[in-house]
Amino acid sequence: MPNHLPPAPDNFLEEAITRLLHGEALEPFCQWFSHEAITQTSPDEPLPAEAIDEHLRYQKGRARELWQSLPVPSNRWRPRPLPRMERNSPCHCGSGRKYKQCCAQFGDLSIPAKKEGLYVLALSRAAPDMLLPGKLREIPPLALGMAADGWNHAGRHVHTAAVLEPLFEQLDGLDQRHELAFDVLVDALQSLGLHNRRVTLCDRVAMSRNKDLATAARCRKVSILSDQGENDAAWALLEEARRLNPSNPQLWHLELTLLHSQGRSDEARLRAPVLAATARKAGLRDVADMLLELGERGFDMAFGADEDDVDDDDDDVYDIDEAQWTALCEQAPGSVDAAACSALYRVERIGAQDGEPPTLSITPTRKLADLQQRWSRRFVATKPMLTSPVGDASALLGGLSEAAQFLKDNPGAWLGIDVLDDLLLAATELCDDPEVPASVVRATRQLADHAVAVLRAVVGPEPARLEWADANSRPALRVLAQAIHNALIPPDMPRVEELASWSLELNPDDNHGWRVLVAVQMLNRGDYAKAMTLLERYPHDMPPMACARVLCLFALGQVDAAEAALRQVHQAYPSMMAFLLPDVVDEPRPEYGPGVALGGEVEAWQHRQDMREAWVRAGAIQWARGLKLKKPPAKKPAMTKAVVNKARPQPSKAAPFGAEGFEASHEQSLRHSFNDYPRLHGLLTAVAWSPDLLMPMQWLQPVMASRSAPAGNLDEMNADLDVIMRLYNSLNGELLTTGIGDAKPADHALRLARDEPAALYAWAAGFVQGAELATAGWRQAGRPLTAKDGAFGALYRLAGRAPGTPDGWRAKNDQGQPLLQGLQDEASDEETLALALGDLWRVVAPLRQARAGR
Repeated sequence: MPNHLPPAPDNFLEEAITRLLHGEALEPFCQWFSHEAITQTSPDEPLPAEAIDEHLRYQKGRARELWQSLPVPSNRWRPRPLPRMERNSPCHCGSGRKYKQCCAQFGDLSIPAKKEGLYVLALSRAAPDMLLPGKLREIPPLALGMAADGWNHAGRHVHTAAVLEPLFEQLDGLDQRHELAFDVLVDALQSLGLHNRRVTLCDRVAMSRNKDLATAARCRKVSILSDQGENDAAWALLEEARRLNPSNPQLWHLELTLLHSQGRSDEARLRAPVLAATARKAGLRDVADMLLELGERGFDMAFGADEDDVDDDDDDVYDIDEAQWTALCEQAPGSVDAAACSALYRVERIGAQDGEPPTLSITPTRKLADLQQRWSRRFVATKPMLTSPVGDASALLGGLSEAAQFLKDNPGAWLGIDVLDDLLLAATELCDDPEVPASVVRATRQLADHAVAVLRAVVGPEPARLEWADANSRPALRVLAQAIHNALIPPDMPRVEELASWSLELNPDDNHGWRVLVAVQMLNRGDYAKAMTLLERYPHDMPPMACARVLCLFALGQVDAAEAALRQVHQAYPSMMAFLLPDVVDEPRPEYGPGVALGGEVEAWQHRQDMREAWVRAGAIQWARGLKLKKPPAKKPAMTKAVVNKARPQPSKAAPFGAEGFEASHEQSLRHSFNDYPRLHGLLTAVAWSPDLLMPMQWLQPVMASRSAPAGNLDEMNADLDVIMRLYNSLNGELLTTGIGDAKPADHALRLARDEPAALYAWAAGFVQGAELATAGWRQAGRPLTAKDGAFGALYRLAGRAPGTPDGWRAKNDQGQPLLQGLQDEASDEETLALALGDLWRVVAPLRQARAGR
């Protein structure tokens, strides 16, 4: 191996790390560290005699924390955690006093670095024999890649190649977590001009059994071929990579890069929306935005061709956002007039049964609903899916000054739950940055407190329930959930427990899972009886709560019941105890996909972080170890028999999806139930065309509200729903199966307008009403809902001429005023409609077809 020893230590910290890597024992290391630290701190002016003892004890505490936090090769490149100091134990510093009387005041010391950062520090000082291939496999792959990237930036490319090349000679055990290390190694070889070794490395890793790691190697080989002008070979390899791993995000970016590098920028611009739609389908919105920008701007995005895109040294974009956000939050009223606030909502109280509080259904009054609609059209925010705290408020964050002006001009919006929901979604995005400024956190906390005050005013002081299944109550519960998330940044646990407990009172079904957080707080402070009362409300709960119940039973003296419950949990979810009981356990690999496995290693690891201290304090760890729990036998896969259902006809592959489901008789049925059938047809068309898939719960309410009269019974309603879904499926099928060149998207509306000309305007009104259910999706697709111009501008003008009553939905301009009469376009109304729908179709059809994999 070439001589790639680390540079000689030039500071105190490097010397400390070197000593630890070479196995210096705890006591001599603490002695050296404490005396050296004092010397480094005051080299010229000695400390006063009365201060030396305290400084030495403080520095020994720092040394002890560094000793147990730094990963070392002698412990398989893992840290060496020390036993927790008990308050009445002799102090570790050797003073002879009890710990609580001596160094407990320094007990909160911690290393100000993440786990990967500690590995980077350790690996920067590691000797060659500590970095042999066998040892490298003991290092977390991400940390190894980060350390190697640091070597490259420091000009130590020879060191990177010498350490990492042997690792990739044997691919067994390497997976997608090693992608960063592989990329860094390829970069190092390129910097050293070792072209043949770089190609050989890519070819070898491309044969990996891990398809993501193999795809990374193929992508690098594609770039190499493109750089050499071998475009046909590059495209052939890209197609092979796409065939073997079609959903890998690297391939999307690489395809656009290849197109731009060959001067095919027009093709890149057309291809980018399709790839972005695929990224959104995979939940990668940031990647989708990057792909759209790459398709539009090409290499200018990477190299910053526009001078306006380059920030001056004195400009700090985050400072601008910070100031704007703080100014906006400071506008929030200092107090909430409960009477004025409640007057803006209609609160339906469904009668209580068996002494239970009433269930509320909250809807805004017409005045507030119109104000909130104006807000949502100007400041688009995508609501989260289900109970996720993360939506998409990027458009709102990009217009903070305009939003602040809107709130200043319309102070009533500060009482709108939907407006506060959007603002708190934006707050979650801002505060997600670990380096978020304290001023942003304070301003956001002020906003969250105001939102909670509004919610308390609307709900009222009496006990009540809110159902997550009720779409009218969902914004209120989401506002409360956002306030809880905000109280966790940084953690204000008393506030968190207060709000989470109130959420459990309002929504006992606990769709957000706050009971876990509340139970953890109770158990960590030893409030076992109260925790048990909470847990008994949720029998047969998730594995962490089942383990919490075991702890409660044990702490309350019900040892036999605790043992029975523990054995039951261990039989079903053995990972929970496997991660909880050991003194030291490695963090598991991350789980990729929606959520985590129930009772799996990741959930067990999180439970350990939350609850182990409470188990230790109660003495339950030693008790559980004494039970000698056995590992349950592996579950055998269920034996199944192949069943052939000959009676069930298979669908015809030639028929478009849903096209055979809606016939003339179904249209007559809908015309009987819905007097304004053209408006219904337009609304369902917009729902089917939505760039973001709309769930039925989002659009069925406005659809059924347009019925001529309420359904007489459940059978009548179900019959309507069946026909409505047939129409929706047929419209969706047309979108997914019709080619761009064959599409005639205006034909349905024009057919309806042949016999009744006003039907064209009603259809346009329904389409715009349906599109307003997906304002964020249309904005991201490049077609914002505005009455000023563009395709939707034309549709709004047509919708303004639709017959209707002031109580129904009406087309409004961007200031929220009704469009009583649209201006006549130079083209005919039929041509205007066809042009507008053709423009929208050309945008949305490729997006939706790509999402469906067609």
